[in-house]
Amino acid sequence: MQKFFFICTMILCLPLVAAAQEYPKAEVFGGYSYFRGDLDANFHGWNASVAGNLNKSFGVVGDFSGHYIDNFNLHLFQVGPKFTYRESERVHPYFQALFGGARLSSSGFSDTAFALTVGGGVDVKVHKNVAIRVIDAGYVLLRNEGQSAHNGRISAGLVFRFGGD
Repeated sequence: MQKFFFICTMILCLPLVAAAQEYPKAEVFGGYSYFRGDLDANFHGWNASVAGNLNKSFGVVGDFSGHYIDNFNLHLFQVGPKFTYRESERVHPYFQALFGGARLSSSGFSDTAFALTVGGGVDVKVHKNVAIRVIDAGYVLLRNEGQSAHNGRISAGLVFRFGGD
């Protein structure tokens, strides 16, 4: 009888263990972004990303942003891995490395360069399906024709979470 009780208790507890390991299957972010250019240029704009989480800690993210100053436009389009620490119920720090391209354009001029962004941030869950991205900060390397530009980007906004917890 004790074995039967033990087995029934274990079966009843399994859903609780599985629920504790839930995570959002997809996250969509949108918000404000500040880009500090290598030549002391201050760009303001937007940042958006879509992440597909393959498990509790690892996902793949596509990141897109647009930054503007005077008549210059800078757009980044990147993809890469994202590692998230989800041991806390509400606060989820993450690290990501993004690779792709950048497009700088002005009146009558445009150029494309390799872009690498390494950084991370913190999301704070405020609802089952919504989090606030308190900060997303990254080092942005732009490389074109042997020349490198070392930049920084900071973003903040809302994250909409789908599936999972």
